[in-house]
Formats: sequence, structure tokens, C-alpha cells
Amino acid sequence: MENSSLQVEEITVRFGGLVALDRVSATFKEREVHGVIGPNGAGKTTLFNVVSGFVKADLGKLSFFGEEVSSHRPEKLSKYGVARTLQGLGLFARMSVLENVMIGLTSTGKTKNFGGMLGFGRPVKEERIFRERALSKLNELELGQYVDRMPPSLPYAIQKKVALARALVLEPRFLMLDEPASGLSNDEMDELGDLILKLSEKMGIVLVEHHMDLVMRVCDVITVLDFGRVIAEGTPDEIRSNPQVTEAYLGEEVNTH
Repeated sequence: MENSSLQVEEITVRFGGLVALDRVSATFKEREVHGVIGPNGAGKTTLFNVVSGFVKADLGKLSFFGEEVSSHRPEKLSKYGVARTLQGLGLFARMSVLENVMIGLTSTGKTKNFGGMLGFGRPVKEERIFRERALSKLNELELGQYVDRMPPSLPYAIQKKVALARALVLEPRFLMLDEPASGLSNDEMDELGDLILKLSEKMGIVLVEHHMDLVMRVCDVITVLDFGRVIAEGTPDEIRSNPQVTEAYLGEEVNTH
């Protein structure tokens, strides 16, 4: 077992009579971008939800950095050095950008409720530390000018970066991105790709994405799911030339460079 990896082994998940994941195994390594692709219903989000603690596997093992995790809840994910973005933004419309990013730190502090987040009952020192960390991450992502704005007043691409900042403020060892390019223009997608590559210098990234040009550009390793099973794993070039993948999912898209 590698202490620098997040590992799923023989994970099986059933929803009634439906097998959503069928003995899925994968090893996600630090400082590596690992894509998880496949058709709709292939099990990608279910796999994310198992790692995140939203879904408990019926069979198999989940390990964070060499430590087997039998059961965990989403709010405890940061304890293991893992952060996740959602398919939707998940931002609070009536809280400022700064407050939305500070929310990402509540799992690390003594006060873990919204009252504490708004200053009622939260130690002043902790509040100041959270604010400084959130501001630092926003500035790092070139979002400093938006700290006092409410998310609905911002362009969609900026809102997505705010959601990303909320995950990154935890300084995770692993970042899980669930369809981060959805709704972005080509230029915005290029910027996202640059950011993912930069982030991968410091952390592992697990990427679920339908935009194959982005996946092929940024990923070191790609795992392909179909009907809940792993049908292929390899580098972008290996996946691009895999006839089983072409037939199951990618079609002509696999040949794009």
C-alpha cells in the first residue's frame, strides 16, 4: 500500500437490484492528475461519493494514505487530507465570496456550525485565522476583487473558481473535481486546464469530466468506467488508441489531440 495514494480496491455498490459499481479498483497518486471517464450512468459520481463518504460500499476497501477507512462521513473528509468540489456550485447566495470560502474551514475549527461561522460563538482568534487563510487563497486564484460580492452577482466562471477556492483553502493532499468544466467557454476551459496542471505540482487530483480535450490535456492516468466496471486504464495515448474504449464511449473524440 502506498502512503502517498488514495486507493479503492474491489469496490462494489448496489442500489436495490442495480449494480452501480462492480469490483472497481484504482490508485490515485499525489502530484498526479487521474481522470475518471465514461458514459452517463457508468458509475463515476458513485465512485466519487464512496470516496467522499456519501455512499457506503457494499464490498471492497477504501484507503487514504495507507490507512484503511471502513466508514466516514463527508464532513470528516478534510481530516484525511481530501477536498471535493460538487457538480453544482454549492455556494450560499446570501453570503459573501469571502464567507463562502471561510465555510470551507469550519471542519477544521472548534466551531462547526453556521452561527459560529457568522461570528456568534467562534473564538476571535480563530475567526481571524480563517479570514486570513480565505483571503490568501482568493488572492492566489486572482479573486481578491470579489471578496465582498455575493455569488449570484458574479459570472458563472468566477462562481466556479470561488467554489474551487473553498475546497483549496483546506490545503488538501487530494482534490476531487466533479465536472469542473461544465458551463465554461473554451477560453475558460483552457484557463482551468492551466490551473489544474499547476495545482497538480502540489497535490493529487481526481477528475471526473466529459470534455475529452481537457481530460486528454491534463491527465497523467485515465480510468474508464462502463456499466460500473473498469474497462481500461492508462495514459491518455493508451486510452486514445484503445478500441474497447472507442467502442464503449469515446468514438471519434478519442482521436482528438
